[in-house]
Amino acid sequence: MRVLFLLAAALVAVSAAPSPAPKPTPAPTMAPKTCPPRVRKSWDALTSTEKDTFVSAIEVAMDKGLYQKFVWLHQETMSANEAHRTCVFLFWHRKFMLAFENMLRSLGDRYACVTLPYWDYVQDYSTMQNTRDPAQRCNSILSCSAVARELGGSTQGKQSRANFFGYPFPRNTCVTTSPVSHMCVRPGTCEACVPRGNWANTPLIPGMGAASIRPRLFRSGSVVSAMSAQIESSPHDIVHGTLDGVMSNPMTSPADPIFYMHHNMLDLLHTIFYHCQVEPLGLTDAQQRVDKRVFQGCTTNNNEPVGPTSNLRLRIADSGTSINVDDDPLIGRFFKGLPTQYYQLTDVRTLGYSFELKGLLGDMYAKCDGSTQTRRRLQDLVNTTTIDNVVKPIVLAENKHQLAFEAAVQAQAARQNMTRDDADVEVDKMTVVMHEKCMPGSVH
Repeated sequence: MRVLFLLAAALVAVSAAPSPAPKPTPAPTMAPKTCPPRVRKSWDALTSTEKDTFVSAIEVAMDKGLYQKFVWLHQETMSANEAHRTCVFLFWHRKFMLAFENMLRSLGDRYACVTLPYWDYVQDYSTMQNTRDPAQRCNSILSCSAVARELGGSTQGKQSRANFFGYPFPRNTCVTTSPVSHMCVRPGTCEACVPRGNWANTPLIPGMGAASIRPRLFRSGSVVSAMSAQIESSPHDIVHGTLDGVMSNPMTSPADPIFYMHHNMLDLLHTIFYHCQVEPLGLTDAQQRVDKRVFQGCTTNNNEPVGPTSNLRLRIADSGTSINVDDDPLIGRFFKGLPTQYYQLTDVRTLGYSFELKGLLGDMYAKCDGSTQTRRRLQDLVNTTTIDNVVKPIVLAENKHQLAFEAAVQAQAARQNMTRDDADVEVDKMTVVMHEKCMPGSVH
């Protein structure tokens, strides 16, 4: 599946511009409702009312054609070439998602305080891995992840040979449940569905677990571009490929709402990295522009150099002509006022939102790489923003079991004069073996 996603990414440079589309209904004016600070939570932490409101917001955005505009934006050739397989991957998508969240909040009073939830597949994998009774263990994406079920699942639908944003998915089930039943690529030719993989028979994969993600965050060192490349490979690529359907193709992936839950998880991982590697340094604005832990430049797939003060390339071509998204009459205003330079997108709190972290993600945020040096740096940390990320205490038995196992491996590694990084690699290896021998499915 990952290979399919990588092959699709290679098509970015040669993808054709879509044919002109009828203009969707203009977005309503931003509601003047006063909201609490934006705190992004895991899907599982939302109340039933919050979940219903979010699903309804997705439906309304699709009905108005606003949702689809973000798919066209993500697909535009030069934007996609800048956003993928480059040093700006996490930064570009951070702004993209913040504008998407702004759009949802513009849909009326009911939605004025909506925030994007994230898919905590680290927790889902831990629950599957540490459920001792095989008869009680979940065995698929659908049975393990509430967000996959509550965003419509994958079992109810139809076969479709229609093109979805220019690409057919004839072998996938085109899911017809809410909220994707509101998807209409072009007005007047609605399929009212979105192609998805067979989530009911696809297991969670080791790349979703803490044992795989932790070393990718911390073993790559303190250079943000190295961490970004690791995270883009896994969990980013492998989750896209595992979900299949429109999610397996970067030209169509935002057509599925679970795209935003997945990428919000990556945004959270970037937040953990910033908290552990950058925040303790207390850098000034001028220092952030030159520090590689904040931003490291590169040459994009457009053969253009980007640096910390480079402007983001965000263009849309659904009318057949590429324009800057700021100039788009429907969604341009959701980007205005957001930072235009890459280094300004490093700390989510300066962008007006924060995260609530639980379980193993909260442990990563609180302990970072677990070293004594890091613990001392974090003790002296002073928050200079008006909002902050929130870490909830660990209460679930499966999380405590996972941490105890990792602590035992670290202790044994220390006795054998191995580094913490070496121990993390061994934990990852053990997890893969356990998944292959004891879990549903196999490692591909």
